[in-house]
Amino acid sequence: MHILHRLLTEQANLPIRTLGSCEPSHPSVTPPFMEMTVKPLIYGYMRVRDDAGDEEIRRTELELTGFAEVEGFHLAAIFYEFVPGYHGAFHKLIKELKRADAHHVVVPSLRHFSGHSILRDVMVTQLELEADAEIWTVEP
Repeated sequence: MHILHRLLTEQANLPIRTLGSCEPSHPSVTPPFMEMTVKPLIYGYMRVRDDAGDEEIRRTELELTGFAEVEGFHLAAIFYEFVPGYHGAFHKLIKELKRADAHHVVVPSLRHFSGHSILRDVMVTQLELEADAEIWTVEP
């Protein structure tokens, strides 16, 4: 037995547990039994306007986080699109959904994909077909 371990055990007057022992270290201590549930992953996506202030961005982040909690998801990450007309973060989102085998995306509104309805529909369809993703919106 390691000398430091022996000294600490003797000073604390605790019984020594060995690997493989499944009995509690003290008779009055019972191991807690907890039911573990794993929440499905959901990823956020938002487009950040040039004129958006820090408070507005933080409020939107909190809305996404709150939505995930209320609906029973674990918000894994939020993907931010900063450049108008650019979709780099969107493509990274699809790649991450596939990697994580996740199938849920939350956005503040569908307009965060694009202000143009045709492009927005194409992006939603791309998420559905490539990542088998379901799109959730904070705003109805």
